[in-house]
Amino acid sequence: MKKLFFALIFGCMMTSCGYQIYVTKTVQAPFSDYVEQCSIIDSALYDPNPEIRKMALAKSSNQSTISHLALNDRDPEIRKMALAKSSTQSTISQLALNDRDPEIRKMALARTSDQSIIEYIALNDKDPEIRKMAQQRLE
Repeated sequence: MKKLFFALIFGCMMTSCGYQIYVTKTVQAPFSDYVEQCSIIDSALYDPNPEIRKMALAKSSNQSTISHLALNDRDPEIRKMALAKSSTQSTISQLALNDRDPEIRKMALARTSDQSIIEYIALNDKDPEIRKMAQQRLE
């Protein structure tokens, strides 16, 4: 009887240990992914070194972070990278209308699908080349 009791306790302990390992691995994997993504977002937004912000942006898939960098980063290369990764039409349209760098406005104009934005740019952009490009895109 004692042997059966010890075998039962040993079996329960092994099962619970296996369960603990299973739970730890399945719960920690998404959590560690979350922590890593938060670290990437933090570096992309706040690191003073533009090279680190570029590397973080390259790893980021968070559209909010990408939009923020596209609209607000002081480095035009980072804004270009963020524009290339952006899938948010409102961000792309804002860049086409308002970015201070004409190359970024051209890139954004090429990606925008909003005809009213294209029309506005065709009539009002300060760069004649961009106005011409917008006129060619009008349907």
